[in-house]
Amino acid sequence: MSKPTVFRDSVNIKISERLTDSYTVDQRLHGLLIGKKGRTLKKLTEETGTRIHVERGTDQVMIYGERENIEQAKIAIEKALRQKQRPTHFLSLPIPSVHHQLEAFYSKIDSVDPSAFILPANFHITLGVMSLVDQTEVERAVRYLKEEGSKVVNDKLNGRPLDVKLERLGVMQSNPEKAHVLYIEPQDDTKRLIELCKGLTDKMIEGGFMEREKRELKLHATIINTTYCNKKGKMRVSFDAKGILQEYGEINFGEIRLDEIHLMKMGRTGPGRTYESQGYILI
Repeated sequence: MSKPTVFRDSVNIKISERLTDSYTVDQRLHGLLIGKKGRTLKKLTEETGTRIHVERGTDQVMIYGERENIEQAKIAIEKALRQKQRPTHFLSLPIPSVHHQLEAFYSKIDSVDPSAFILPANFHITLGVMSLVDQTEVERAVRYLKEEGSKVVNDKLNGRPLDVKLERLGVMQSNPEKAHVLYIEPQDDTKRLIELCKGLTDKMIEGGFMEREKRELKLHATIINTTYCNKKGKMRVSFDAKGILQEYGEINFGEIRLDEIHLMKMGRTGPGRTYESQGYILI
């Protein structure tokens, strides 16, 4: 089944002092918009001061109210749908020139299902995730990244190259004996990397493409992720990373130069199970 889409075209009909606006939302998303026992729809109407009616069997959502309130309702509808959808894209700093180091490391690890190893072509630092409801919004996000993201890069780096060291392993889980994600840490004594990443995520949040995370941004480059070795109908299986950390915890991939920022599509749908870039800017 193709991904449901939200269309932003609308038709305005003036009714006395108020307006009726026909807003098109794919009917496959109507359940998300209404919410359990109508709670989401009720909350949207109360917050925006409008009356919202979902037309069953069509892609139409009717919004009744003052022009300013109707525009607020459109934004609120799109935000509500985005929050209820799984992440579809992520902002990424691809890490080049470490293919040999990764392959050498993997050759020494025989206690983990190899399908959990991150492909060298997919090796990256994730800045943040986003839920973009349709291709139109993807294109808007790419334009915004190129226009506003480039300003952040210029402001934070001022034309200077961004070099970081990749060293020391870590796991996301509190118990390394039941790990799911093993990563290597990017080290930057100048703090320019973290300043750039925070600046970019703040800008994407400001543009309405990201939601602010409750936890602090933790920069990492994933090396092993058991998500990729899930078998249909079976629970995700952890691995014991304690021995790996003891033997290779202080691993050092050396210094690398980061030179691009990409908006990537979730899922390894590109050639050879790679991530697909929707657009990028240079550092």
